[in-house]
Amino acid sequence: MTKRGRTRDEMGGAGEDQDDHADEMTKAGGAVEEEELASFTPKSPISRPYIPDDQLNAPTAYPETHNAFNEANAKYEAKLRRRYHLFTFSDEGNLAPSCLFSHEHLLPIREPAKKAALHAAKSIIRLSSSVGGKPLADCCGLWIKWEEESKTGIVLTTAHLIRTNHPTRNHWEGRDEYNHKANVIVHLLDDTTAQGHYLYHQEHYDLAFFKVRVDEPVQVPSFSSSVHCGQDVFRLGRDDHMNLRITHGRVEYLNPGRYERHHYMYFFHEKNDDLPHQRNDGYLPRRKNDDYLCDDDGGSVIDLDGKVVGLVNKQLKKPFVPSSILVRCLDLWCQFGCIPRLHLGMRFTSIRLLDPIHVEKM
Repeated sequence: MTKRGRTRDEMGGAGEDQDDHADEMTKAGGAVEEEELASFTPKSPISRPYIPDDQLNAPTAYPETHNAFNEANAKYEAKLRRRYHLFTFSDEGNLAPSCLFSHEHLLPIREPAKKAALHAAKSIIRLSSSVGGKPLADCCGLWIKWEEESKTGIVLTTAHLIRTNHPTRNHWEGRDEYNHKANVIVHLLDDTTAQGHYLYHQEHYDLAFFKVRVDEPVQVPSFSSSVHCGQDVFRLGRDDHMNLRITHGRVEYLNPGRYERHHYMYFFHEKNDDLPHQRNDGYLPRRKNDDYLCDDDGGSVIDLDGKVVGLVNKQLKKPFVPSSILVRCLDLWCQFGCIPRLHLGMRFTSIRLLDPIHVEKM
């Protein structure tokens, strides 16, 4: 910049002059439609204003230069912001990366996993609940149905969304309390919200169904017929900003504990201490640990084909309800409006998941 405060673009005959020239032609012509103006993109490059080093540290000696520099810099910043708004790729350089971007050990399955995650993500939304104006819970959910005539969708989520009291970790005591009149808000992918209307919940499987008014069709996921131990899976959820969260893991070789439902299967995620730690807000502080703290309760567990193999049911050992159970529950609910279940008073342990030493003795 010279003492007159001209930018490098101005010295070269380009820069803001082209924008000003475009404005003059618009005023003079008057024939350009508003639609064309809205789509008009300045062709001049974005150049940072320049000020010579000998004048940079002497604002009092060169007041005109510094005033011109500040004015040009303000225009530069405004133009930069306008350009960023033209793209869907936001300027969020500190957004926590997913495992499909930063984990080198996933390279052999990265492409099919990325395709599967992006496909399944379209069915995942976020819900929040409150009672008497006080926040109750936040979780994720899945679209499972959309009706063309009524313009309504059905969401499957965890019953934890409306659980008001959890006095003991022993699920078999059945002492949890639920409030089906809780106010439920559904957070949609277009940054809008809708009211969730309670339909039904089942306490044994911790499932809940809500009806939502939604004008556009929603994507309903496919459910896998089976899931097996050791299988590569991905846990999907959304954080408070509706950003997709992806966590790689495997189906753990584990029987449920004595206090947990016997239908649970478990998601095993191995932490990587070489990666940055992520906070709840999705941004990276300077600590190490890759366990992204996203409350993905009610989110889906998918396979490499993008099919749902389970619904996250957040407990101490990160269990999920397998797809074989979910499909049966969905069929029962669609046919009868409820999910009946016999209570036999017995607990079961899978022989298949026991130590081979014990199996051999049996």
